[in-house]
Amino acid sequence: KAQFSNTADLLAKTIEAPLVAFDFATLSELSRSAVALSEVTAIQITDVDGQLLHADGAEAQGDDRVSIRREIAISGSPYGAVDIQFSAAWIAETKTEILTVVALVAAVLTLGGAALAGAVGWGMSRRTAELVTGARQFADGDFSYRILSETDDEVGTAARVMNAMAERIDEATADLERQVAERTEALARGCGRAHAQEAD
Repeated sequence: KAQFSNTADLLAKTIEAPLVAFDFATLSELSRSAVALSEVTAIQITDVDGQLLHADGAEAQGDDRVSIRREIAISGSPYGAVDIQFSAAWIAETKTEILTVVALVAAVLTLGGAALAGAVGWGMSRRTAELVTGARQFADGDFSYRILSETDDEVGTAARVMNAMAERIDEATADLERQVAERTEALARGCGRAHAQEAD
């Protein structure tokens, strides 16, 4: 109703000067222009005595209308009034259009959100599968395997930690194998000397 009230105020202000000057041609033009608006169905302009000066449009019947009356006064002196009838059907049409747009936006956002969730889920699933593959490789004793992950999220952090752990284990295993080889060689040399001394 505020939309209609603003339109009524504007029309009343526009009609003031031609009404005071009794410029019926301009009143008629303004009235026809107002009725040309999709929401205005009828307009009546009356003088201070209530005599009809001009009317345009067709009055709607029933509940499909909103009527607003604006008194026209210049410097506190009454000069007449303008009665404007608006179509309430226009409100229903506008509401339907707005609801349609809102429904379309909601559908687009829902589909976009589902697509985004699917993409994120697929990415997480793929990266989690890479973690599991790495863990299996490590469990089988292959500490040279490295988990590929270039992200800075939890999965990426877990991959980097598991890779660092595997690298340390691989280094420790290589160090132990080197130590065992050195001791085995030392033991073999010692056994060789012992056999050589026994033979002497």
